[in-house]
Amino acid sequence: MGLYGGSLDGIEGPKTKRALDQFQRNSGLKRTAMLDPQTLDTLVGNPGIGNGSSMSRDADHAKSLTHPAASSSNLGD
Repeated sequence: MGLYGGSLDGIEGPKTKRALDQFQRNSGLKRTAMLDPQTLDTLVGNPGIGNGSSMSRDADHAKSLTHPAASSSNLGD
């Protein structure tokens, strides 16, 4: 989409936050500069899944995309 020009290092740094903020602005989303459930849903083509709740049903999957060890199925093991 041309919003991010940094390296793909898995770190949510200032360039990532600027790109997320711009994407949210362009998409009419609440501007959090974070990969929240609504932003993820819009990025992957499922807008509306997270509407009306604080978490998308895919929120656990979203965590696993950026931090594989952080999914709730791994918590408490």
